[in-house]
Amino acid sequence: SGGGALVLFTSISHREAALKYFSDLDFEVFSQGKMPVQAIMKKFREDVNATLLATETFWEGIDMKGDTLRNLVIIKLPFRYPSHPFIKRYVACLEQETGKSGFLVYTLPNAVLKFKQGFGRLIRTKSDIGTVTVLDKRIAEKYYGRDFIKSAPVGVKFNVLPVAQIVRQIEDFFGKNNE
Repeated sequence: SGGGALVLFTSISHREAALKYFSDLDFEVFSQGKMPVQAIMKKFREDVNATLLATETFWEGIDMKGDTLRNLVIIKLPFRYPSHPFIKRYVACLEQETGKSGFLVYTLPNAVLKFKQGFGRLIRTKSDIGTVTVLDKRIAEKYYGRDFIKSAPVGVKFNVLPVAQIVRQIEDFFGKNNE
């Protein structure tokens, strides 16, 4: 995509590992946690060839118009950690009160909402264009993957492809192979 990439993580340790990998590349990489959010956003907006690695805050409530963001990468579906004490207790209470699966009543709907919000970083209006790559195979392999796919904006096409083909399609989309 020639930059303009936002890579959304669900784990700080994964984000930090990716930052180490990206340090040898020839484009600017900003990472959440290295400076205040507003400073990162300003730098990212100014450098249309940059990549931004982010977690929680950047899944929702930030606005990047125009060429600032044209390539969104979602590393994992944004499920909250089921072993977190609050989540564990809340889901147990829900299951006891409703008699229904906490996963179906709480965990899945919340993850789908966050996914939709993450998707919304790129696709905000009918005129917005770009690529979204979801690297979590559960979107294609698990029964609940359809809930994530249905939450995407109307007209979005999903393809399940090997990594090499994903890269080729992104390059083709941005005209990188046509230069």
